[in-house]
Amino acid sequence: FKVVITKNMTFSKNKKKFSRNKKMFSRRKFITKNKFFPVLAPNFFNFRFIGYICNKRGIQLDKLKEQLSFEISMSELINDYECYSKILKLKISSIKERFLLSEAYGFRLTNDKIFSIATKGFTLVELRTKIKMLRNPKINIFAFFTTKINLNSMKKVYHGKTSSCKKIRMIAIKYINSLFKDGNTDSLFLKSFTSDLATHVYRITKSFMPIKNFMIFKIKYQN
Repeated sequence: FKVVITKNMTFSKNKKKFSRNKKMFSRRKFITKNKFFPVLAPNFFNFRFIGYICNKRGIQLDKLKEQLSFEISMSELINDYECYSKILKLKISSIKERFLLSEAYGFRLTNDKIFSIATKGFTLVELRTKIKMLRNPKINIFAFFTTKINLNSMKKVYHGKTSSCKKIRMIAIKYINSLFKDGNTDSLFLKSFTSDLATHVYRITKSFMPIKNFMIFKIKYQN
């Protein structure tokens, strides 16, 4: 039994070897020309490690600190897959040794989560309010809720009266303003992740119109 190696086979082997060496060289070149800084989550997540930010050598990171911002899913921070639709926007606040400390700069729900609620046969009511925080500029808070079917109703859909929807909107805005006005941004983001705000609104509005799916879907800093 004899193996015959042709010129095409040797050329293909050399080509694979050359491409492998080229990838290794480009990878080493990328590592030597850049620095990797570990990023830590905000303090209400106990400064948990998130990932790395790559920066070119010779460029001061202090100048780029205000321009660095990124988004991360809540499921990666608290190990809960049900929170995958909650996206937290972070920006670099300070640098300690080789670590980059981040702070919350915004919040939003994913579009598929919003569409899954909006496409159902319920009335979707949106609300918006502007709050002045303690040490930060004004923050815009966007929320929504949907109507709910009465227990003794034979209707498939309960739309609710316009006056009742306006009343619930005013109650929710008043409660959000009293809860977060002149407060800390950490408490704002923490309570937007939980259902404490929704349960309070459900308890107030239960007597005249049942609602559900009350949630904050966007927090945005005003420029």
